[in-house]
Amino acid sequence: MRQQSIRTLLNNFDTGDYNKESDKDLLRSCWDKWVCKDEELNEKTLILCEKLKELVFADNGKNIHLDKQSAIFSNRFSDRGVEYDRISIGELLAGKTIFHIIPKAHKTELWSIANRFEMPVVTGTWDNILHAFKTKKLNDRESLARFVS
Repeated sequence: MRQQSIRTLLNNFDTGDYNKESDKDLLRSCWDKWVCKDEELNEKTLILCEKLKELVFADNGKNIHLDKQSAIFSNRFSDRGVEYDRISIGELLAGKTIFHIIPKAHKTELWSIANRFEMPVVTGTWDNILHAFKTKKLNDRESLARFVS
């Protein structure tokens, strides 16, 4: 993951640094991989930054730490050839990924290191994901076991 704190990423978003007139290198710095056209990155960045802000607000410091973690976006193809966007959150210094959030319109998924990314820990609507971040600690095995069972 790129070494940019979640706070920095969201501050850049709030100040309009990712708008259409923004520096393309700054915009691309939010992304790990993408299969979409470069022209689509601006809109996707704005959408995913807004989603990240919603997660941070819902979480209130239980799982997401603005200055200790980074976020990076990716745009990929699934095994079935369907394009999707993903938000990955990881430790800023160690670079270890903690969460993958896939905010799809029809089925949103949350994946966690706590179960070694073996399967989604939450599947459903975006509101289901926000509720999970609002009410649970999702990044350790013990808490996740209580949540999933």
